[in-house]
Amino acid sequence: MKLQMIANALSTISDREKLWDFVNNGSNNYTVVRFDPAVNRAVKYAIAEGLFNQQKNGLFRLAKKGKEFIKVIMKDPSLLSSEKKYLFLLSNKLTEEKIKELTTFWRYTDVENK
Repeated sequence: MKLQMIANALSTISDREKLWDFVNNGSNNYTVVRFDPAVNRAVKYAIAEGLFNQQKNGLFRLAKKGKEFIKVIMKDPSLLSSEKKYLFLLSNKLTEEKIKELTTFWRYTDVENK
């Protein structure tokens, strides 16, 4: 879910602002997460390439090769500059707790609408 949310936020400035508002202000206006199959394919590819691993709890962790790849990207200031800036600001603010809060909100909102 987190990767989908981040991928979605990186698509437009408006989506970045919505995610930023959600992580900083707890806004429940961030209610749409598009599940892009390309993100799932990218995850499978990255795992196959040894860039990161899926842990037993379902979360992902960068492997040594992934950390080295990130260092190369970070060294080049012309590469993904706006994305790097946004992700640096977002950093650890999009926690699993925040994502759980959002999915709980969806669940209760859906029940109320029925």
